[in-house]
Amino acid sequence: MADKKNLLLLFDRPTEPVFMEKGRAAVFDVPDKFLTDRYRPIGNEVQSRFGEKAEQRIPVRDISIPDLRLPMSLPRDAQFSLFIPAHRRIAGRLIDIFMGVRSVDDLQSVAVYARDRVNPYLFNYALSVALLHRPDTKGLDLPSFAQNFPDKFVDSQVFRK
Repeated sequence: MADKKNLLLLFDRPTEPVFMEKGRAAVFDVPDKFLTDRYRPIGNEVQSRFGEKAEQRIPVRDISIPDLRLPMSLPRDAQFSLFIPAHRRIAGRLIDIFMGVRSVDDLQSVAVYARDRVNPYLFNYALSVALLHRPDTKGLDLPSFAQNFPDKFVDSQVFRK
């Protein structure tokens, strides 16, 4: 059974691929079919390269993935806002998907698959809502949005210094 705290690692470095190191030397062992088209041909090399120094390997179960066409319709580089009705519908669908899976293991698998495919702001919002409302993920201390997307709160010139 998956540790529900591993789900928090999915918030770490939201624009990097999910197979890269997260947190303090943790790596998700992603099934090849979960990799995006860009990384699928070189999946073994990429995953072994980024997992060399991992202290914790988190297995991801290979399950059938729900239909993510609607959540994937928002481009990854687009801005996300709940004030836009279409974005609200998309977010609602992704939340329903996350809420509808049976176990923490299945939630982890679906979230790992979705993370590299849907808009990062949408993903963060939907997973946060699901983790707060699912009975089996209660009590998790979710990271602040400002931690994951500091560029939304701090002028980019500060990062250069």
